Amino acid sequence: MPSIKNTYKETLRLIADILSFKNSIEGLKLKLSSSTIDWDQFVTIASNHLVLPACYCRLSQKELLIYLPKDLVIYLKEITHINRNRNHSLMTQVTHITDIFNKNNINYTLLKGTALLAGNYFEDPGERMVGDIDILVELNEVNKSYGILLKEGYTDIEQTLGSKYFEHKHLPRLIPLKFIGAVEVHRKVLIQPYKGILNAEEILNSKKNVKNISIPNRQHLLEHSILNFQVNDFGYFYNSMSLRSLYDTMIIMKTLTTTDTGFLKLPFVKSYIAIGHLFFSDFNDVSSNTFRSQLFLKRMNNKFLKKITDILLKKSMLIKLICHRSFFFVKNKNYRIDIIKDYRRILSLLKSKF
Repeated sequence: MPSIKNTYKETLRLIADILSFKNSIEGLKLKLSSSTIDWDQFVTIASNHLVLPACYCRLSQKELLIYLPKDLVIYLKEITHINRNRNHSLMTQVTHITDIFNKNNINYTLLKGTALLAGNYFEDPGERMVGDIDILVELNEVNKSYGILLKEGYTDIEQTLGSKYFEHKHLPRLIPLKFIGAVEVHRKVLIQPYKGILNAEEILNSKKNVKNISIPNRQHLLEHSILNFQVNDFGYFYNSMSLRSLYDTMIIMKTLTTTDTGFLKLPFVKSYIAIGHLFFSDFNDVSSNTFRSQLFLKRMNNKFLKKITDILLKKSMLIKLICHRSFFFVKNKNYRIDIIKDYRRILSLLKSKF
């Protein structure tokens, strides 16, 4: 493949034009027809954002694959084929889990990628790259559902002290014996202290069924798509962007006739939409925070500034965590004993962070 140096922003714009449902197709055709695209950089960035199969599917749907180098088309087709087969296997696993939960009257709903696949939100099931199978379960049934999966041959991974003393949004990750997808049983959908913004009980109470599989309603799918990245993945804190998350959001927005205006006014959401505005005309009808978008552009255009601010933000987050754990260390005797026993590992971890 010919390699011509494009800026990071130019490549992001190209990927956005490919994924978008409203950006100009004629403009994209002109870009693809030119000889100034760094295809190696395109593959790297699209892979980092977990949208390489989505790019192939969208180019196919727009009938624009003929403008790509032939060896690249072959590569993208193969990657998408592998991902499509993996998703089919994951959905077979999902059906197995949900059948067991249904028989045991477990109140649950799928989340994130598997929920979107189960709800047939994608034109091609090969579009979405999925990691774990995330399942939200009613609080008083979390341990029961976890035990059921353990009896089905799943094994939990070894946990650190944090899991013993601090409540996470999900129980320890489960690794399957017969299937390919790890499973996370959630008691809530957002990390502390933001769990009240998106209430797990409300999601469960308004869920819908698709072929005996429970998934959130469209509004909750939209809210979780945005807040999972902004809150759980610290997108708001770092003022960053995920093309996979934005693509999920656009897919869901296409199916909504109205959106909760109160939700759209949240700072997390306005910041998310502001950055989406920079690359996708799909977000033009939604108000946003222009300061956050300008900050994103400054960081993107200045590698040194981005590197320094990322380092400072990571350090500040780590210091905040240490202060919180130090207070708990003083307060809780059992925690003190366990920390002292495990001090070598903790010191080694802190050394690697600083």
